[in-house]
Amino acid sequence: MTDATEVTFRLALLKRDPDLLADTAKALTDIGFDVNFDGSRGLMLTGPKSLAEQIFSSNIEVDDVAPRFEEEPRTNLLPDSVKYTVYFPSKPTSF
Repeated sequence: MTDATEVTFRLALLKRDPDLLADTAKALTDIGFDVNFDGSRGLMLTGPKSLAEQIFSSNIEVDDVAPRFEEEPRTNLLPDSVKYTVYFPSKPTSF
């Protein structure tokens, strides 16, 4: 897998916050991700694997089943007080 490989994954807020979700979507779009709203508390993100690794401070491992973050993905795009999860869904479906 090369750095040019694109990955699709979900960022889900554990608590609904439409304003924060919109701000996060804009920030992620501005840095190069294709962002789609996924329900009222989630975003589906598509972008270069290397960018995802950089923004979420975790390497992405790819095997025969699905990609996964090697460490717990964290980003400084969201305030520390915001609880969220970032993961590769087995099937990219909406909440």
